[in-house]
Amino acid sequence: MQLEYVAAICPYCGRGCGINLVVKDGRIVGVEPWKEHPVNEGKNCIKGRNAFDFLYADGGLKKPLIKGNASLEEASWKSTNTDFRKTKKRGAKFRWFHKLW
Repeated sequence: MQLEYVAAICPYCGRGCGINLVVKDGRIVGVEPWKEHPVNEGKNCIKGRNAFDFLYADGGLKKPLIKGNASLEEASWKSTNTDFRKTKKRGAKFRWFHKLW
């Protein structure tokens, strides 16, 4: 049961803070600041300190969901990717794709 530290970039915002993932038996068990990283200089915000919690959370998305008539319906990853590409092409064609996000 040896701890391993794996350098990574925090996934939450676009700032690009450095974090060290603490790995025990192949599972991430914590996060520590990357001391020498030039962006965050050895500090992490509250989101960065908890950047691994969502990996093992119950109730996470297992399949993509698409808005149906009255509720969300399960879809395949392939069909969702195809729908996204069509939307992206249509948006780029009419120059309003950026407004979808």
